[in-house]
Amino acid sequence: MDDVIAFSAYADIVGFDVYPIPIVVSRVATPLSNGNDTTPDKAVVEYLTWLNSAIPNKPKLMVLQGFSYTDMYEASFLKANVSKELRDIVSPPNAQEINMMVNQAKQNGVSKIIWWGQAALKTSKQAPWPDILRMGQKY
Repeated sequence: MDDVIAFSAYADIVGFDVYPIPIVVSRVATPLSNGNDTTPDKAVVEYLTWLNSAIPNKPKLMVLQGFSYTDMYEASFLKANVSKELRDIVSPPNAQEINMMVNQAKQNGVSKIIWWGQAALKTSKQAPWPDILRMGQKY
């Protein structure tokens, strides 16, 4: 985290990418979680709490999860390497989780939200993209 602070001196904006859904796969640790996993409902807030304290004078951004972890792999690779039980519980963020992440980001001073991973979706109708678009219309 010291490097993040040091390199931020040269940045116009600072932030993190946070992909916390589902926790069984994401295993997100934050600067405030002391190396332990945090829960999806705390991941965005904990990263921003740290950023706002450590680097208070820079605009903030968050890169949020626009995919399911299973979208990142080819189907035959997943079938050969990931158990069906795990594949069955891996899902993209739902509308409530997207709303939670966006609201936490906005409430903690984020000026830009970037969505990552939607290029891996097979169609523009595949979750979570429609929910992300609906959320974007609110802002």
